[in-house]
Amino acid sequence: MRCSTSGQVDVRPEYDARSGVGPELCAECHTQWYALRMTRDGRNDVQLAVRVPNELVSELDALVPQVHSTRAEAVRAAVEACLYRLNCERDAQRYADTPLDNAELALAVDPDGWTATPLW
Repeated sequence: MRCSTSGQVDVRPEYDARSGVGPELCAECHTQWYALRMTRDGRNDVQLAVRVPNELVSELDALVPQVHSTRAEAVRAAVEACLYRLNCERDAQRYADTPLDNAELALAVDPDGWTATPLW
């Protein structure tokens, strides 16, 4: 990508995460660099901004040093756990909606019922 003001070719220079200092760019390059950093940073991650109550932030901050390296990592883990739980509940409901038939129930009580199953 080329900046139309400075002619700079790559507007995605390295970012020093430890110091929090970004590259020195013209305003247009900086705007493009910032947009790329905040939306996609090469890992196909998307930044989400959410508002949460102060009490939840306090609980999160108490958890972070003990379990996670950053707030973002703690929130990511919580979202993953929630989505996993919701998917499990959906699967359980599907199994409840479709009961096992007699052949499937027979496999559960017959110790030799699985002998014909291939050993993959």
